[in-house]
Amino acid sequence: MSVFRLPVSVALAGAALAATIGLVPLPASAATKTWTITHGGTVTATTKNFTLDDLTTAETVSCGSSVVKAKLKSGKHLSGTGAGSLTSGSFNGCAILGFKITVKAAHLPWHLNLVSYNSGKGVTTATMTGIHITLSVPSIGCTGVADGTGAAADNGVLQATYTNKTGKLATLKSGGKLRLYDVKNCDGVVSDGDSVALIATYSVSPAQKITSP
Repeated sequence: MSVFRLPVSVALAGAALAATIGLVPLPASAATKTWTITHGGTVTATTKNFTLDDLTTAETVSCGSSVVKAKLKSGKHLSGTGAGSLTSGSFNGCAILGFKITVKAAHLPWHLNLVSYNSGKGVTTATMTGIHITLSVPSIGCTGVADGTGAAADNGVLQATYTNKTGKLATLKSGGKLRLYDVKNCDGVVSDGDSVALIATYSVSPAQKITSP
């Protein structure tokens, strides 16, 4: 397995996860639904492990802990668009075969948009948008970025679900749009345009209750 496979997939990162709000339209249901968020405010999401996938090459690796901080709106009759902002994110323990990989969340804030709600399960489907991540393997000078439609588009997307009962936010393998750009000095191991995803389950503190209507 290649050293750079790890950051490639981290391109989340994950998490947390359509473009910066407004650049990629959300489904009509997101625009017409109203939402209730109980608690809101500043939240911290943590995970002790996550899977980083290069979807183009089918390579999968594991990485260490991640901490994401966000701010959520609070109240009733809220729009699902821009219901929260991801203000910081750290991705740790990203290394393989002794090579350290640096992964950084950039061009923050990213955005959380509520799309649909399963009342029977208490599960909200959401998107994280505006994602831009920088990746590097300092020891070999390999670098790249993960974004949506271009290296500086700031419109990478991850799909996620939030479960009221468990207080868990899960970023999903499918439904996102995140690719590699400006890949340099990587010896052809990864390429511009590779599709990547972060798959993780974060514990949200304090736990939130999100419902619609």
